[in-house]
Amino acid sequence: MQEQVQLERAQRLRRIHALSQVMKWFATVVIILFAVIAGIVAAAMFVPLAMEFVFTEALDIGDVSREIADIPVVQRIALALLIFLAFIILIIATWQIREVFSHFQRREFFAAQTLSRVISLGRWLVILGLYDFLSDPIGSLLLTIDLPAGQKEVEVSIDGGEIYFIIFGCMMILFGWIMREAASIEEENRQFI
Repeated sequence: MQEQVQLERAQRLRRIHALSQVMKWFATVVIILFAVIAGIVAAAMFVPLAMEFVFTEALDIGDVSREIADIPVVQRIALALLIFLAFIILIIATWQIREVFSHFQRREFFAAQTLSRVISLGRWLVILGLYDFLSDPIGSLLLTIDLPAGQKEVEVSIDGGEIYFIIFGCMMILFGWIMREAASIEEENRQFI
């Protein structure tokens, strides 16, 4: 009976190790893709004509759309910075995910660093949700700020993405806190034995 329990545990640990390894490398590839796209946006900040190459016709933020060639250079740079910030947040959040998988791969389920990464991931997901909510009004204003009065627009919208990231981020923070408490209780129990 004990042998069967040990065998099942070993199988579960192998599955955790294998899936964590695959997901760690998948997250690494995603980070690289985000960095490449962010680099293109950064190039567009310093060479505004590159923005026209990336966005061949129009730039759309929410329901606001405008031809790239009609947007003044200063506004293009501000819009590129806004987009670049989104990629920075995505890269940091994905890095946290990668590090959590890396700790799981090493079987560090309750290690302080693992739980800190889980909490940090939650914080970055909340930041991403808040950023997503704020980026449409800011972006639409930047897109139309040079237009005459009556044509300026501020697009405010809420969709499932912002809500999902905020709820999931809060859940990850809470999960990290709970797991810290569980690890603390486990440590206290070991000291009594």
